[in-house]
Amino acid sequence: MTTDVKEKEASSSGFASPVTISSEVSTDNTESVTKARSKRNKSRRKKNKKKEDVQKTQLNEPCDTAEEFDSTEQTKGIEKLKRQASTLSSIVRDIRLQRTEAYEQLEELKGKYAALETRVESLISEKEHANDELQKLREENASLREMLADVGNELVAARDIIKEQEAHNQLKSNDEDKTGSYQISEIIDQEQMTPVPVSQIDFRSHYLSHKKSQSRQIEEDVIDREYLRNILLQYFENRERREQILPIVSVALGFDEIQQQLFTDYIN
Repeated sequence: MTTDVKEKEASSSGFASPVTISSEVSTDNTESVTKARSKRNKSRRKKNKKKEDVQKTQLNEPCDTAEEFDSTEQTKGIEKLKRQASTLSSIVRDIRLQRTEAYEQLEELKGKYAALETRVESLISEKEHANDELQKLREENASLREMLADVGNELVAARDIIKEQEAHNQLKSNDEDKTGSYQISEIIDQEQMTPVPVSQIDFRSHYLSHKKSQSRQIEEDVIDREYLRNILLQYFENRERREQILPIVSVALGFDEIQQQLFTDYIN
């Protein structure tokens, strides 16, 4: 009540009372405080909202990261499987290629083996044929050795016979010369004394001709034997000229090519 009176007095006097002033000041302060509180509350709400947003974001981020991680792992696994599949495909191709090459090599080896079998059979046949030829040559060589031994014996015997024949012919020739001279002298004497019939003249000429032919045949045999002997002696003594003398020996002994080769092998 006192305050109201004072206010009335103050208002009537034209001046504001202290109470009124303090009241106004108090009201202004209240409003300012209220405004300040409101601002602080707004800022707090903003901060709280930001915190909530941050918390929500933090709560949502692990889920997103987990999903991204799972997706990345799946992608890596798929890529790894693709690489493994590609590697396996390459290995399979290599194995198939190696198998094809192995089959080709096997067929090639089969062909070579068949060719080797054919070659072996051919060599066996050639060996058998060569053995037959060798056996034949051995038999011919043995036969030729026997023949050469016989020829050598015959040559030795022929040499002795030739010497005896030469001595005999020499003696006989001397005797015939003496006898012929004596007979011719007698015939000449008789012709001088008596005429000789034509038949006797023919007989004498035939006799002399026969004697000459026998002597010529003996001389030819002796010459042939001497020729053969000289050829063989030259062949055995002259090693450097054997190739030149061999054809003459072959002709003289009547050798063919095989006998000539066997003769050469035996002598060498």
